[in-house]
Amino acid sequence: MNKLLLLFCVGLQLFTQAQHLKKINDPYTHQTRVMSGEVQLKGSLYVSCRSIDSLVFLTLDGWGKSAGIVNVHDIMLMITSKDTIVVRPTGTQDYHETGHGHYTQEYEMNFDDLIKLSQVPLIAVRRYYANGIEEIPIPANNREKLMQLTKELIAELK
Repeated sequence: MNKLLLLFCVGLQLFTQAQHLKKINDPYTHQTRVMSGEVQLKGSLYVSCRSIDSLVFLTLDGWGKSAGIVNVHDIMLMITSKDTIVVRPTGTQDYHETGHGHYTQEYEMNFDDLIKLSQVPLIAVRRYYANGIEEIPIPANNREKLMQLTKELIAELK
């Protein structure tokens, strides 16, 4: 009975973590917009994706010591077992000092990079920002979450 309950809970957790994508066809601009929910990469670091036609944006949302100003030339490296994908910020971005340094920062990536992220798990993120550099290793149990999210986004964009 306990094993059955455990399997049910694990299945429920996987089901509730499935990313629901929202697709909007804008009648005025004739653009297709797709937005995802967030997935947890590590501790207080979450990621989500959105697109406008073929433009793809990745948003990092987190808090803690990683908070800092991202300037237009402060790239982020998404490190997989096969590739290092370079994403660029959409502009200068600040953070909110709410006692624990909350930040939401957006990066632009191309469709080919989105495909790469859908094929192999993310093992680390290296963020460059005004205060320095931070390398964030992704725990093994979270490595495939971004891969699954990007697969779902690609399916919506095709």
